[in-house]
Amino acid sequence: MAKNDDREIVLAGTMPALPACGLWEIFEQLVNSPGDIHIGIVFVDAMHVRSETDTGALRPTVRLRQIEIPLDPDDIKTLHQMADRLQSERTGQMRLMEPDPE
Repeated sequence: MAKNDDREIVLAGTMPALPACGLWEIFEQLVNSPGDIHIGIVFVDAMHVRSETDTGALRPTVRLRQIEIPLDPDDIKTLHQMADRLQSERTGQMRLMEPDPE
């Protein structure tokens, strides 16, 4: 669950079915090096939105619709650059996670 002030976003506990789950492309890496961090593209939607009757607060549950993991080093570098730029624009801070050495 992610919090921002008094707002919350819940992540649904299921993965997308094949062929929308690109995590299978890195199955061996996940098993053999579970501490490695991988960058990817995720498509999400709100599976449902719950309303707190006392406060009126809305709580969406996010569903992962598609996950794609790049394997090409140039694509990985491009995604890291994009993530850095987007995070900097959103938070004013630079990268929180370092990319895995290739």
